[in-house]
Amino acid sequence: MKNKPLAFIDVETTGLKSGYHEIIEVCIITPKQTYHQRVQPIFLTRIDPAATAVNGYSPKGWENAISPKEAAIDIAHILKNHIICGHNPRFDIDFIEDLCWRNEVAVRIDRRIVDTQTLAYVYLVPMGIKRLSLDTIRAFLGWEVRPQHNAYDDVLDTKRLYFTLINPWKRIYYYIRAQLGKLTK
Repeated sequence: MKNKPLAFIDVETTGLKSGYHEIIEVCIITPKQTYHQRVQPIFLTRIDPAATAVNGYSPKGWENAISPKEAAIDIAHILKNHIICGHNPRFDIDFIEDLCWRNEVAVRIDRRIVDTQTLAYVYLVPMGIKRLSLDTIRAFLGWEVRPQHNAYDDVLDTKRLYFTLINPWKRIYYYIRAQLGKLTK
């Protein structure tokens, strides 16, 4: 595992069911590159309005989006020889595998993953956080909470969260902040 760098990932989708809904935006940050693309959805009748309310999808906003096949080829190439790190990355991986399968692109995803949601459970629940969504964690840590999700901002915050939670000094800082917050209530 030491020889494989982390690939921080996030996808935005047309709904919550992989195999039915599709990736419409992807961002992957590795030590060597940042890949961020909007992906043209194919099954427009399957788009869940609740999902588009969260991620801001509109046909006009996706006019210059790449094809699903192009996205599948790019993603498979980037993720090769990386360990995936994400906030509930199983969701992202399921959609990535479905995208690659639909487009007949071979993808090999290492099963060893890093989940910042699990790290947050270990380190933030003892500090008093009640839910583990990325927005709840942003608010708890005093980070900006945005009204809409996009893969780029979410992956940047996932990466920031990872490096915050693995650093004992940063955890101490946030623990003290949480305790001081309790005293002022």
